[in-house]
Amino acid sequence: MSEDNRTNYEDRPYGFPRDLFASVKLYGIRLFSLLFVFGAPLLAMQFTGNGKVFPRQQTLEYICFVVLTFIIALYLMFPFNGGKNNLHAIRIFLTRRRKRYHSIDRMRNKEAVKNEKRGIGRKT
Repeated sequence: MSEDNRTNYEDRPYGFPRDLFASVKLYGIRLFSLLFVFGAPLLAMQFTGNGKVFPRQQTLEYICFVVLTFIIALYLMFPFNGGKNNLHAIRIFLTRRRKRYHSIDRMRNKEAVKNEKRGIGRKT
């Protein structure tokens, strides 16, 4: 774009501001990613520590669990195609098409309705 077109574009009253989709960054890393990566192990320690899930004799397993939680959270924040991260890609994959993911209870209810229509499993 030339300089005249660029200033004309910025003067338009109906254009989107440049920082509309900007995110807060700390040292070039999005703040949400930092909080997610470091918050996931902290939450894992909070909910599973003090012998709630792992007994006190299993400290090695507990430490491995916290480290693996950190690694998985880090993987979910790696960039993916289209400027998204792996967490967003998984969410889009599961919610894009309604027929791809069905909850278990929903499937049971559908089977029960089909069986009732056929006359199977009716209590008399």
